Amino acid sequence: MSRFTGRVAIVTGAASGIGKEIALRLAAEGGIPVIADLNLDAANATANEIKALYKDKGGGGDSFAVAMNVPTRPRSKRASPTPWPSTARSTSW
Repeated sequence: MSRFTGRVAIVTGAASGIGKEIALRLAAEGGIPVIADLNLDAANATANEIKALYKDKGGGGDSFAVAMNVPTRPRSKRASPTPWPSTARSTSW
């Protein structure tokens, strides 16, 4: 069992670069990355890539994308416009 199995994490800037690598690693360790980025098309592409890599291995197969801008001050307490996958349990570290 991997250390992030069944855990959900919002990864900001995850459509490319370091954020994408973090999301890929999280999925490889059983986690469910929420691909959050300003560029929704690129975020969807990353989520689809993760789903393809981990669809039969659990975890990352439930990855999905959201368009998100992370301002200096949060404008809302609600970060997720869609419900979490039913297989996920959220946790704060």
